[in-house]
This record gives sequence, structure tokens and C-alpha cells, in this order.
Amino acid sequence: MLGDQIGELKGKITGQRVLAPEEGGLAKIEYSFSANGTMKEVNITHMATFWTIPRENEVLCGEGQGVIITTDDSAEMATEIGH
Repeated sequence: MLGDQIGELKGKITGQRVLAPEEGGLAKIEYSFSANGTMKEVNITHMATFWTIPRENEVLCGEGQGVIITTDDSAEMATEIGH
């Protein structure tokens, strides 16, 4: 059902760096993170890297990619791309 929680993860930022600025001199910051938890009652690890550029009104624009891996014997994997 729409709005139901499907998982819960806890993790931390594992790296961050400043990239070359975009046109207009806006800062571009890259983050990597790793988290462990559950999704649909399956234990998973989620790792991703993404970048953000701050815009007006405290809005962040960015994109990234990551992978979700089950931590049981099945070792299934899904990739993600976000904008």
C-alpha cells in the first residue's frame, strides 16, 4: 500500500570530496555512504556515491548511483541510478 514502510537502514558517510565547480561557480560535493538494514524483511547492504549542488531556497540538486546486495546466502544484487 502507498505510504507503507518497506525497510530501515543505518549507515554512515564513508567519503566526501569537492569536485570542480559547475558553470556559475556553484560548489559540487560528492558523497559516498554504506548502510546495513532490511528491505521487505530481507537483510541488505546498500552502498552508493552521489553528488549535490546547492540551489536557491536550500534545495540540493544532484545525481548518483549505487548497489543493494542481500547479505544472506542468495547474494542477490540490484543497481540504482538517481537524479
